[in-house]
Amino acid sequence: MLEHFAVNFDDLSIVDLVADANIREHLRSADGGLQEGNTSGAAEDLAKAKTLIFAKLQKYIPKVNLEGYDRTIGLLREQPFSALGEYLDILRESCLVAMFNLPIKEYGYVRNILPSASRAAFGGEWWVQHRRATYNESEIRRALSCLVNLCIKLEVID
Repeated sequence: MLEHFAVNFDDLSIVDLVADANIREHLRSADGGLQEGNTSGAAEDLAKAKTLIFAKLQKYIPKVNLEGYDRTIGLLREQPFSALGEYLDILRESCLVAMFNLPIKEYGYVRNILPSASRAAFGGEWWVQHRRATYNESEIRRALSCLVNLCIKLEVID
């Protein structure tokens, strides 16, 4: 197809609708991984994008940090507050979804299908924890579409 405005329309995807460059980069990487058949890598990139999307909403409902409590009782092998922290993260995201009238079904699907991802406090290394061993292409495509829809809805708000 012809190029207009220095854009080759054959190269466009739904990911290009996302305004935030950092989130768009992870979504593009997931889209590329999908095209290469790397569904696990694509799921990781989508999990990172989801983490970045909800990190942008920190100013409305801050994320709970219970790491200090776990360190205080660090003599124990288990971290008793980690499960509480995970629960509060899910509760926080659910409240944000309700507060901004985001599609709850899409959020629920993404939360249940994707691995969990977190990032070092100063933005460096990512930690991704898979809930499943494999993902199929249709699941990842749907999750990609859901995250793009969440981004588009949030652009009006943020």
